[in-house]
Amino acid sequence: MKMEKEKEEKIEIVTFSEAITIIGVVWAIAWVFVELIKGAG
Repeated sequence: MKMEKEKEEKIEIVTFSEAITIIGVVWAIAWVFVELIKGAG
């Protein structure tokens, strides 16, 4: 039972971390595209 509780808590933390990671990755990709467009232009 103890492991199940820890697993649930871990899933919540991972979901929160993944949300931040996804936002960061999307922002980084958008920034790279802007820099490439500036360089090409």
